[in-house]
Amino acid sequence: MLDRHGIDHETADEIGDAISAGEFERAFDLVTEPMLEAFCVAGTPETVAERTEKLRESADSVVFASPLGPDIEAAIDLLGAVVDRQRR
Repeated sequence: MLDRHGIDHETADEIGDAISAGEFERAFDLVTEPMLEAFCVAGTPETVAERTEKLRESADSVVFASPLGPDIEAAIDLLGAVVDRQRR
């Protein structure tokens, strides 16, 4: 999966080691923009809708999980609106 997305194995290992050691700030600092693009969906509701639709082209399902944003209730409401729009 890392090769498919052009993610550096050494950096990924460093992130895993930092998480295992409970050094979450260090792990977060090591995450790169390409990693975010490859492994998460974030942005405006429109961006999330577009990226989710693209994922559905090659996946059986999409699961949204934590972290959802700084305001969890607002994030859930926004995500619900995106999912409702896609069902139509």
